[in-house]
Amino acid sequence: MSKSRIFTGLIAGAALTVAAALPVHAAGGCASVADADAFAMRDLQSRLMVAGLACGQRDAYNAFVTSHRAELADAGKRLKAYFVSRGDGVRGLDRHVTLVANTAAKTHGLERDAFCARTADLFLELQAVSSRSVFAVARANALGGVTKPEVCTAAVETAPVEPVSDAATDIAVAQ
Repeated sequence: MSKSRIFTGLIAGAALTVAAALPVHAAGGCASVADADAFAMRDLQSRLMVAGLACGQRDAYNAFVTSHRAELADAGKRLKAYFVSRGDGVRGLDRHVTLVANTAAKTHGLERDAFCARTADLFLELQAVSSRSVFAVARANALGGVTKPEVCTAAVETAPVEPVSDAATDIAVAQ
């Protein structure tokens, strides 16, 4: 058995242990779209980091981090603020980041060849995207098995519209 398989097995076991012991995310509630994008970026970064190490794609990972440094930094700040604002602080963020990394490693361990092939394709896709589009790629490639908060949907309150007769046109007008 190779060192890589042993390492992957240990990581997968640790992920299950950690996942069972941790809350899904701090204090519950919903997240803004920007917060959800930050969670998606963390998923993407962890998936690509595992690929860099376990699939021999270090150069591609380094290129990704270099070209999207600003987006990664912004997402990291937003994710930290999310956990702090819900009372779980940096500790909650650290638990979440560990869970995401362990989940990415577990996914690699279960689907080694498919995982490496998919991340190779992702690296190629990411070379061609703008800084704004990287979030769309991240959302489309969320890790399964890691619960994230749902995006808030604001309730839209509307005033009842009553028809009023307009003598000039004889049509209903909203007031």
